Amino acid sequence: MAKTARQAYFIGANTARGFVNYADEIFSGIRKMYLIKGGPGTGKSTLMRQIAEAAERQGLTVECYHCSSDSTSLDGIVVRELSVGITDATAPHVMEARYPGAREELIDLGAFWDQRLLAERYERIKTLVDEKAGLFASVYKYLGVGLVLRNERERMLAACTDGEKLDKAAARLIRQLGGGQGFCLLPRQVGALGMNGRATLGTYEEMAERRFQILDARGLRGQLLDRILHHAERAGLTAMISRDPMLGTEALYFPEKGVAITETGDADHADKILNTERFVLREKLNEQRRRLRFLTKLEGELMTRVEDLFGEIKTRHFALEGLYADAMDFGKLNAMTEELIGRIGL
Repeated sequence: MAKTARQAYFIGANTARGFVNYADEIFSGIRKMYLIKGGPGTGKSTLMRQIAEAAERQGLTVECYHCSSDSTSLDGIVVRELSVGITDATAPHVMEARYPGAREELIDLGAFWDQRLLAERYERIKTLVDEKAGLFASVYKYLGVGLVLRNERERMLAACTDGEKLDKAAARLIRQLGGGQGFCLLPRQVGALGMNGRATLGTYEEMAERRFQILDARGLRGQLLDRILHHAERAGLTAMISRDPMLGTEALYFPEKGVAITETGDADHADKILNTERFVLREKLNEQRRRLRFLTKLEGELMTRVEDLFGEIKTRHFALEGLYADAMDFGKLNAMTEELIGRIGL
């Protein structure tokens, strides 16, 4: 596995099943956790970024977990060499102390804001928070409809696919990689749908010693990756997985082998091309072409509406951040951050 000073992932995902939070899996086994509580715009992301930079200056590898709705913002970091994790423990990825003091320590950024000023802004804050929640509810409803359409499209595609040939190709690929020390599936999200549209992090490609790229014009990526994952489990390989907004497999990384399998990146620099076109039964595809085109069009229109909703969410989100940031004493927060960096041992 290639070493990088920083590994970027998303802490969760906005999906057809609502917000999916991977924090429990990400922080499992971490000895010391710092749980940050505070409103939007109060400096949670900046605090974590400063700690991450301090760790990197010490030559440590940092896992940075970005917000699925705002890819420019951090929701968590992990320094595994120190067994330390820091996370935004507010909604939608709420985390409470299970072993307070012994493992978890609370960082309350409310200690640095002007309570009186925020109280005066209650009605405006309430309106923005409630409107934002309503818009997210609409996003998830639209994605839920999109999942119904996706399932119907994939059902049709399955009938147009040589499943045996696809499965043999997946099995052959895993045989070429060789066995592992025992199967383990690690959610490490590198794609997200949020206020900045569809965001993709290149972490799998950056870590990989070998990169296999999927070329997929028909929508067979999920089928292929799921069969690869099935054979990886039988071979005892550890796999990192990233899922798309419909919870379909979108990318895999095998850390024991240093191999990434993705649909993104430059095909000219891939070590291997996996073209799903060779699994298509063309005669059957021609029979379903009109229906498949119709479903694809509906999915596209739904996703356009979802992007519009995220635009409305973005407006309210940054308005909230401004209200809270204006009430913060960032000088005191910065002093606390420096003290915390010292306590962590950085």
